[in-house]
Amino acid sequence: MSDFIHRLPKAELHLHLEGSVEPATLAELSRRHTTPLPFSGNKYEQPSEGLPVLSEDEVRALYQYKDFLGFLMAFKAVTERLRTADDYELITYRMMERLRAQNVLHAEVYVSVGVVHWRGQEFSEVFRGIETGRVRGEKDFGISLLWIFDAVRHFGPDAAQRVVEEAANRARVSLALALAAMSAAARLSFFARFTAAAASADCGSRCTPARLPGRNRCGAQSTSAPSALAMA
Repeated sequence: MSDFIHRLPKAELHLHLEGSVEPATLAELSRRHTTPLPFSGNKYEQPSEGLPVLSEDEVRALYQYKDFLGFLMAFKAVTERLRTADDYELITYRMMERLRAQNVLHAEVYVSVGVVHWRGQEFSEVFRGIETGRVRGEKDFGISLLWIFDAVRHFGPDAAQRVVEEAANRARVSLALALAAMSAAARLSFFARFTAAAASADCGSRCTPARLPGRNRCGAQSTSAPSALAMA
């Protein structure tokens, strides 16, 4: 049965780019970047002595979190070592390589754009990296891939609007906004502002949601439960 399932062509419709980083790749990135994040406006807490180099075993242990705080620390360990276009190209290409090994032919992948802004990074370099990796992966593995830009509700409506603006005029992009743990009135208010920003940014049908809750055909999304980081 497992061989039969492996041979089936598949589509991966909910995958987080940062959550696809495997232990060997994070260990490699940790060797590249041992200094605190160099971006002005970074809101991550950083040790003054810099970041440790991680072994693959240490990364595996980090990924075996038992609670939400552990999840956040694992997510932080990944994202604080994603700094350059080359870093993002690397993780995109390796994600697509692993998808091809599982006979996945199409994927729709979340990118934590709101978190990129939170770290004080310019998203243009990040997008250049993920697009370079995507183009390479499509050529080498025959996988089609679409991006979903993720806005974080905790950062507020203004931060969500920045994510909308990043999506404007970029092809192969839709938008997602998770609204878990908010009252119905708060969800509606936040979502209304989010969709208005998408419309004013002239994103067209790529990212203008049609309903709440649920997911429309364009990819804009409201959820009643938080998304999970699927660490391997």
